[in-house]
Amino acid sequence: MTYSYAGNRLLAVDDAVTTNQLPRPAGYHGAPASLAGDFLEQGIRQPQEYDYDPSGNLTADRNKGLTRIAYNHLNLPRQLHFGSGADSVVFRYTASGQKVAKLVYQTGQPTRRTDYLGQVQRSLVAA
Repeated sequence: MTYSYAGNRLLAVDDAVTTNQLPRPAGYHGAPASLAGDFLEQGIRQPQEYDYDPSGNLTADRNKGLTRIAYNHLNLPRQLHFGSGADSVVFRYTASGQKVAKLVYQTGQPTRRTDYLGQVQRSLVAA
């Protein structure tokens, strides 16, 4: 593994693994190609898979298709953008930081809204 730093901030980790299969133990016959099963993160091998803002908040995760994450004044995620289209998730909070709503926008799909009130959740799909 290779770690890249800027001061005490981790910039990148490269595990240099090009396969999603674990090798068979030596001397074990009849084993499937991978005893532990497949593990795959989405296989995106880009020079920089994660981006951060000056506060240390994750602003992009290319492994999950998150192209941009915007934060509010409390450093809580306000909006997640996926891919190059209009797909996004918007979060709404009270002034003290309690999450009160989540809106999911997907191309070609009705808007899905989840409202939060303490331990109670209510989900709605726009017609």
